[in-house]
Amino acid sequence: MDIRQKYFALHCHLARKLDFNPGFIDDFWRLKRGQAQSIDLTGGRGASVAARYERLWLELIETPTFTSRDTVLPGVAEVLHGLRDSTELALVTLRRDPLVLRKQLQYLHLNAVFGEILVSGEYPDVARSKPSLIQHSRWKGRRPAMVVGDTADDAAAAASLDIPFIAVNSGLRDASKFRDQALAVIDTAADLPEILPLALDSAGNR
Repeated sequence: MDIRQKYFALHCHLARKLDFNPGFIDDFWRLKRGQAQSIDLTGGRGASVAARYERLWLELIETPTFTSRDTVLPGVAEVLHGLRDSTELALVTLRRDPLVLRKQLQYLHLNAVFGEILVSGEYPDVARSKPSLIQHSRWKGRRPAMVVGDTADDAAAAASLDIPFIAVNSGLRDASKFRDQALAVIDTAADLPEILPLALDSAGNR
């Protein structure tokens, strides 16, 4: 997904509500990818404003008003649909609202791509982390296998199953922060076909 417009739209909404200058999207995205604190995102308005920002962010980020701004990155849908016939694709996400997620996947014509969808919101008794959630996959013992993702939590999920991690540099985190944990770094999931043979070979040897 390209989530930049969603994130910045919510940031601007909260800026109006909490009375701070939202700045420009490129500056915001650089701070967000760098894991800036809410107090920095709100222009140093203080701890109370930062706390309200965080609370409202969690309340609103998964609502249809903002998830409707998500788009599929160029080429990704075609690659995933192409891989569906030769691989088993599982989506592992820490989203809290599974209903909104599934409606979004349907709207984006991605619901038929995944043979398994693990949503954190459907596992309230499981720790909210990718390593914990992925343990519930019915395919967790399959080999060869790999994890493709854009956060350190994705890298940890791969490590928990002792399978390769492919880092994607188009998401919420700068892939350079966990390059050492990745077999390879690609720009987007559209680049998967180029790295797939290497990744499968590495996965098969584990």
